[in-house]
Amino acid sequence: MKKICSFLICFFLVCSLAACEAENIIVKIKTFNLVEYMTERVDWDSKVIEELKTGGRYKYYFNRLSNKEKQAYNNVLSVIENLPESVAVPYLNPEELTAVFEALLYDNPSLFFLGRGCTTTTNGLSVQFVPQYTMDAAEYNRRIRLLTQKAEEILSKTADKDPFEKELFFHDYIIENCAYAFNSTPDDCTAYGALVNGKASCEGYSKAMQLLSDMAEIDCFIITGVASGPGGNENHMWNIVGLDGDFYHLDVTWDDPVSPESGENGDGPIYTYFNITDEEIKITHSQFFKDIVCSSQKENYFTKKGLLFNSFNNSEKAKIVALVKSALDTGRKSVEFKFSDQNVYNKALSSLFINGDIYTIMRKVNTLSSGENSIESLSYIRKDDFKILELYLILD
Repeated sequence: MKKICSFLICFFLVCSLAACEAENIIVKIKTFNLVEYMTERVDWDSKVIEELKTGGRYKYYFNRLSNKEKQAYNNVLSVIENLPESVAVPYLNPEELTAVFEALLYDNPSLFFLGRGCTTTTNGLSVQFVPQYTMDAAEYNRRIRLLTQKAEEILSKTADKDPFEKELFFHDYIIENCAYAFNSTPDDCTAYGALVNGKASCEGYSKAMQLLSDMAEIDCFIITGVASGPGGNENHMWNIVGLDGDFYHLDVTWDDPVSPESGENGDGPIYTYFNITDEEIKITHSQFFKDIVCSSQKENYFTKKGLLFNSFNNSEKAKIVALVKSALDTGRKSVEFKFSDQNVYNKALSSLFINGDIYTIMRKVNTLSSGENSIESLSYIRKDDFKILELYLILD
C-alpha cells in the first residue's frame, strides 16, 4: 500500500512539473517577438552605414547612433520629404525609436513638416516607421521653396567673408530680423519661422543658424539643455559651431537683447554668448550632453575683434573711445568689451566708474564725432560672471 501511495505522489509531482513547464513554454511563445528576433540576428556591428548626402550637412546625432539605428535613420531620411504614410525600418525598441527620431529632427532643419511624435507598426516581418505631419506636401513644397530662397539670399551677402565673419553675419541677421516668440507656435520652432515669418522661439533661432551654417559649409549642430535666466530655469536650445578645428557654444537667442532670458534692452545684437567655452556656458546653462569639448577662446567674438583686454591702461581706453564713436556714427546704441581676468576687470571698473574716466571717454567721443548726434550720458550693465561691460549711449 505504501508503495502505491509513493508511486501516486511521484506521478502527481511529475505531472505538475510538466504542466508548469508547459505553461512557461506557452508564456515564452506568447511573448516571443519574431521581428525583433530576426532583426537581432543581423550582424549590425559588421555593417558600414554611410551618411546620406541629403538633409543636413553636419549630422552630429546620426554619428552617435548604433548601426541599426543609423540604418533606420537613413531609410526615413531618404524618402521623408515625399511625406509617405510609413517607411520600412529595422525593428526598433522604444528607446531606439526615440534616438532615431530625435537625431532626424536635430540634424535636419529642413524637416519642419514633422510633428513631435512617431510610432512603429508591424505587419508580418515588416516594421514600418509612421510619422506625424503638420502640413501636406503642397504646403511643405511651398514653404521649403520660400525658406531656400531666403537662405540663399542671406548666404549671397557673405561670399567674400571667412567662416568666422559668415557666422557673425548669420548671428546678427537672425537677431536683427527675427522677433522672439514669447508664446511660441509650431512654426516658431522652425528655421522657416525665424527666416521667413520673422518670429521664433529658441528652437527656431537655433535651427535657422544651423541651416545657414550648413549652406555655408560651417560645422554646426543644435544642443538642448536648461538655461537659468531672470524668469527661472527653462528648457532651452542653442548651437555648437566648429571653426578651424575647435568647437564653441553659440546662443543666438541669448544674444538677442530683447529676449526674455537675457532681460536686456538694446537696438542690436550683443555678443556675450558668441563662441564661448564649456566653462563659460555653464554659468547660465546646464543639463546638456555632448562628447565634443569647447575650450578654445581663439574664435570668441571679443578675441577676434580685439575687445578682450588683458590690461586696462591708456591704449584700452583709446579702444573704447573708438568703439563708442563707431557706434555713435553708425547708429548703434550699445557696445561691449571683455576682460581676461578678474584683476583687470576690477581695475577697469574702478577707473571708469569710480575715478570718472567714463566721462573723459564720453567727451572725447563727442569731440571726435562728425555727426549730428552727441552723447548726453553713458549707462552700463556689468556682466560680472563673464567679466563683460556693456555701455549704452544716451543721446542728446
